[in-house]
Amino acid sequence: MKKTFLLGLAIVAIFTACTNNTDTETQTPERIESNPNDPANLVNKLPDAADEAATAEMNRKKEEVTQSVDNITSPYRYITSSEKYSIFGALVKASGVSKHIHSGHVTLLAPSNEAFESFPAYTKLMDPSNIEKLDLFVSNYVLDKSYSYKTLKNESVVSNHAGRQLRVNTDGGVTVDKASIGSEEIYTNDGLILTMNELFYIPEGL
Repeated sequence: MKKTFLLGLAIVAIFTACTNNTDTETQTPERIESNPNDPANLVNKLPDAADEAATAEMNRKKEEVTQSVDNITSPYRYITSSEKYSIFGALVKASGVSKHIHSGHVTLLAPSNEAFESFPAYTKLMDPSNIEKLDLFVSNYVLDKSYSYKTLKNESVVSNHAGRQLRVNTDGGVTVDKASIGSEEIYTNDGLILTMNELFYIPEGL
């Protein structure tokens, strides 16, 4: 009688333990799945408005980089799209020398917009009747050879596209025909651009 009673208690204890284990195992996945901060539940999260705005900004920056790369493929492209050299860029674009500059491997001694303060009549160069003076003006600021700032400093005389010999002086800063040249240099795939802080050539009769 006692043996039968003890056997019954043992069976009940084993059944209860198995039932508890089964409940624990089935509850654990439910707690994991219901956790909103679980990284596994964020993997397939759809982008919200902030994500879309960030993507749009990234695409905009990519486009800017692409455009800037396109603009530096030649001195011509750079100079005609730069705000700093917008006056000289407009004169280059209107001149008959533009094709020569675009062909590459030249150095533009590019006057900045501030350099034209000493030549307010530059607008007259855009008049069709002054096309020869425009071409001569632009040609004076084109060197038919690539010069960096450093290599230009090592020269005493350089020739420009107009056929003039320009004297280079390094006493107290670099000058070309006594006009100050900046140390900024812009490399492109087909030539260089050096900044002129002053004009060394101004056409007569304007």
